[in-house]
Amino acid sequence: MPDHSSPEDPAARTAADLAYAAYGDLVKIDSALCKKLAAETALREPTQRRVDQKLNIERRSNVEALLAHMTGQTAPKSCKNCHKGHGPWTQCVVYDGQMCGSCTNCWFNASGSRCTFHVENNHQQPQPLFAATVAPGTNLLFSQPTITQPPPPTVNISTEANHWGLSESTKQLITQTITDVSTFSRRDRFLARIEAAAKELGMRIAEYEEFLRTPEGIAEQNAALDRDRTQNRDTQATEAMDDAPADDILT
Repeated sequence: MPDHSSPEDPAARTAADLAYAAYGDLVKIDSALCKKLAAETALREPTQRRVDQKLNIERRSNVEALLAHMTGQTAPKSCKNCHKGHGPWTQCVVYDGQMCGSCTNCWFNASGSRCTFHVENNHQQPQPLFAATVAPGTNLLFSQPTITQPPPPTVNISTEANHWGLSESTKQLITQTITDVSTFSRRDRFLARIEAAAKELGMRIAEYEEFLRTPEGIAEQNAALDRDRTQNRDTQATEAMDDAPADDILT
């Protein structure tokens, strides 16, 4: 069970200090956002609604929610879910510019899309495509209006991802990953590429092993074994002829 004892001087402790004190080695601070939040001074302890509830702190997005909960600002008015008593912690906390606008309780377990703060930030009024400025008394039949072009549109990954058939949790993961990468140093980007390549290799190996368990894969594997046996027999026969004395070969 997590230890929620109050530190003697919480203002002097970082979010990482309180996170490790509460959840121990389960806390993995590996993403750029986690490292940023972990180094900040903790403003509050992560007081759970249910002290006996075991939280999944091994998930990266949950660690981000935990660290943001300790370093963010308390919402002036709780979101609907926090008001209903949902989420792991007793306070409704937001961290400006992170977690797609949702509070830390809703961001936990990749449920940020249900937060009313998230909804408010992603349902803005559409802007007109053109704004024409016409002087009073101008005859529109013979005058060309002054056209003001709108600013370039900002791509919303959540909107674009709707065309990909992705789940809400996957959309949030993509959005958060893009946010993280934008803060990476050159060294961190090299390491991120290496990590991504290692994961890709692992997935390809897993897919290949799954293929080998299919009827088609088993058939191909057996055919490859037969070819290897045939090649080995031919090689052994050739070596035996090379090693045999010349008189034996002639007879």
